[in-house]
Amino acid sequence: FSLVFNNLQDRWRPVQHLAQKLEEEVLCSTTSVNLYFTPGATGVANPNPQRNDDGKHSAGFEAHWDWMDVMVFQISGEKLWSVASTPIVPLSNRDLKRKPTLEEMERYRGNDGSAHEPRFRDVLLRPGDVLYIPRGFIHNASTVSSDILLPGIQDRQNGGKPSLHLTFGLEHSCKSLMQSVLHEVIHMFGIEYPTLGIALRKRKCGTSGAGAAELVNVGWLDVSQYPL
Repeated sequence: FSLVFNNLQDRWRPVQHLAQKLEEEVLCSTTSVNLYFTPGATGVANPNPQRNDDGKHSAGFEAHWDWMDVMVFQISGEKLWSVASTPIVPLSNRDLKRKPTLEEMERYRGNDGSAHEPRFRDVLLRPGDVLYIPRGFIHNASTVSSDILLPGIQDRQNGGKPSLHLTFGLEHSCKSLMQSVLHEVIHMFGIEYPTLGIALRKRKCGTSGAGAAELVNVGWLDVSQYPL
């Protein structure tokens, strides 16, 4: 299970300031912040036969997807995240939110017989780590017993301990959606025509006049990295 404190941006001013900064950077309409506390995995199996719990993992929610972008900030302990490699609903919104179907869950688990990788490599978040999960991607998270060996990870000082993390939900507006579409179009054009660019005038700070500006050619792939 997990204890959840919703709308922390309305209760704690430092979190409110960070949420406002994220809104300014990504041009989303609203940022909601929740705090999650999940007990550490004990390594002891649950005696209840109705519970599929081997004691090696402790999770608060079943695998699901969110209609908003999510940024996870790990505060203490550690948590293992599994994220699908493709979205169920690209550019999803609140009205499209639903539970994954059985077929979608089988694909997420890699049991549908397809050749593509169903998930990205599992990510273990430790204090100070941040994970970005785009909207529409199935994901799941759990604390993991310290006796479980994780590929490529040797330091498990926080293994089996309770986990505490903040989740920032970035809700997109039509404005941020259109900007994302425009960036993608420019990026695709830059890949298709790598030698083409756009002429811009570069001027040093504090100078003025036409003679102070230098005409430079900027490739479209570089243009796509600028805010529009």
